Amino acid sequence: MSLAVQIKNIVGVLLDDGDWHEVRPGSMTVNKFELADEDDILVRAGSISGVSGAGLVFKEHEGGRMIACPITSVRAVRYGAEDSPSSALISASFGKIAEKPIMNA
Repeated sequence: MSLAVQIKNIVGVLLDDGDWHEVRPGSMTVNKFELADEDDILVRAGSISGVSGAGLVFKEHEGGRMIACPITSVRAVRYGAEDSPSSALISASFGKIAEKPIMNA
């Protein structure tokens, strides 16, 4: 059995920086983590030892700043229905994340 968290229900992300980041509903995407300059890929997914090839990007709820990071930077997520009281939200912690290939990426 797995803990399948619906990405559309994630309302907060705890990153390696130690801060919870509130997620604007519907803005989160998981894909390859690459750095680019215009049309050129400068750092390809999985090309740096120890850095995950999978990444996460989302828009912060307040201010709309975009945050992108390797998926291994995620320590936990908060999820639940948007209109749920905060006591009904659930947190799921990531221990060791097993990477598997992301299709259509």
